[in-house]
Amino acid sequence: MHLFAQLRRFTLAVIAAAEAAADHAGVIKANVPPEDVEKYDSGDVVELEPRSFVTLPAGWDINQIDAKQPTTTYDSFVSKILNEAARCVNMPYNVAAGNSASYNYASGRLDHQVYYKSQTVDRDDLAIVCLDRVFLAWLDEAAMIPGLLPEDGPFAAWQWQWFWDGNEHVDPAKEANAAEILLRNNLLTLAHYYAAQGQDWRDAIMQRAEEIKLCEEQGVPWNQVVSKSPDDEEEETDEESEKPADSKKKEPANA
Repeated sequence: MHLFAQLRRFTLAVIAAAEAAADHAGVIKANVPPEDVEKYDSGDVVELEPRSFVTLPAGWDINQIDAKQPTTTYDSFVSKILNEAARCVNMPYNVAAGNSASYNYASGRLDHQVYYKSQTVDRDDLAIVCLDRVFLAWLDEAAMIPGLLPEDGPFAAWQWQWFWDGNEHVDPAKEANAAEILLRNNLLTLAHYYAAQGQDWRDAIMQRAEEIKLCEEQGVPWNQVVSKSPDDEEEETDEESEKPADSKKKEPANA
């Protein structure tokens, strides 16, 4: 919290410097002998109307106070403070600042991977410290109500799982292709995939089976392969044309 206190102090200092530069804040000096100065004594304060031209008596001069404040470094100071404050909770800078102007796709994904792992650790701690204890306390109370809980074994053998909201991928098509490859090669299970989406894989499969059954009853095709659109084919063509010419395989010359 002290980082935000420093940010507030620096912001107020920059604002004060800007106000001092905008107003008539300065020092009035006399270019005449001391015995000729009759009206003002040293240390007197003269009220001047802001945003106006001021005339001075003969022999007097005014010098505006130079508000020497590193206002040009304000942006970098704010960025550093937000970065330090967000790092305490493993939050990416663009999330804390609400600005991704300095990010590209790779840096955004890299920063968010640490953020998501931190969220997983925090959720596991919350489940152990709070959710499991609340559930076990409820289970003790529910066990005293006849017929409320299923009688399929001792409660000690029960297993449960907490589902959290999943993290959306920046490119859903890439994520879907990667999941398809992993599932096809038995490197990923439906339980882990749906858990990452915040869903129970059993509920998802039952829902999908019900949808497929209804589609078949109504004669709605559900397993058609969607062909690529002309825009996708044109984009792939453009990507191929941007490759260096020497990367293409050359045909051997005829003898």
